[in-house]
Formats: sequence, C-alpha cells, structure tokens
Amino acid sequence: MSRHSAPCSSSLTEVTAYSTLDSRSDVKNPHSGRLIQRGTFRFRTLEESKSLAFWLAHSYPDPERATYGLHELFTNAIEHGNLDIGYQLKSTLVEEHRWDKEIARRLNDARYAHRYVEVIFVHDDEGVHVSIIDQGKGFAWDSYLTIDPMRMADLHGRGIAVAALMSFDRITYHGLGNHVTTFVHSPKHEH
Repeated sequence: MSRHSAPCSSSLTEVTAYSTLDSRSDVKNPHSGRLIQRGTFRFRTLEESKSLAFWLAHSYPDPERATYGLHELFTNAIEHGNLDIGYQLKSTLVEEHRWDKEIARRLNDARYAHRYVEVIFVHDDEGVHVSIIDQGKGFAWDSYLTIDPMRMADLHGRGIAVAALMSFDRITYHGLGNHVTTFVHSPKHEH
C-alpha cells in the first residue's frame, strides 16, 4: 500500500482518544500539541475533522483562535469540496433542517465515499503551516475571503472570511480552490 492510499482510521482513533482525554482532564497541558512538528493526516467525516482541528490547535500560540479556523476550513473541505454541496443547496438544507442528514447520506454515497481530506501540518521556527487539500472540483474562493454584505442575512457563507480575520496570519487558496494553506507566526517571529 502506498503512502497516499494508506487508511488513517487508526491515527484518527488516536487523535480522538487524545482529544477525549484532554477534554475530560481536570488539568490541561497547554504544550501537549506542540510535541508534533510535522504530520500528514486524512479524514472523511465531520467528527474526525473536529477531533483533528481540536488536537492540532494545541500546536498554535493561541489554540482557541486556531480551533475555529481549522474547524471551519476542514468542514468546508468536506461539505463543499468532497461532498459537492454548493452554496444554494446548503442554504436550502440549513433552512429545512436537513443539512446533517444530507452530509451523512453523501458520506455513504458511492460517488463520494472514497474521498478524503488531506492535511499537511508543519510547526517550525517561523510558525505553524497547514495545507488542506480536498478531492472536490474547487470553488470561486476569492469572493469568500471577505464578508460580502449581500450574504449578511444568509445563515452561512462567512466562515472563510472570519477564519482569515481571526484565526490565521495568512490564508492562501491555490488553483481551483480545493487546496488552501494557512500560516500563523510563532510569537518570536511576528512582524
């Protein structure tokens, strides 16, 4: 089995276990996530993405700030990327309270069941770099990097802009939009 086709369920099980232990612990170790310097992760589900976002966030200078952005971008990679749920369809699903059921249905649909999101994580002297790559067809990402007043009344559509403002020092989409990289400076390298 090649490195790119290896399943990650055991790794995610470990991440989930660590997240569960950490969230139940009376004494939190703020440095536990900083033990990882480099890693490649794969996930398919929202639950897996949430566990990974929480765990990786502990590698950031401000974990609370990072958690929101990682979770938002991971969720987008699943729902809009791998599961091909467009903006209008999501609006309808959210309004009709069917979003979670449609996510579950598509995760089991043969057209999407083989897709995963890959996350490449690097923590070096400069800061924390994360690449998120989904297997979708991409999207017009440039219109989501800022908050569009036309979407203010919508029930969604602001997550990328908020993540860019609050969670990361830099966010860069590549190509068609199914690959995004984020960066947060380490406190000693802030400019």
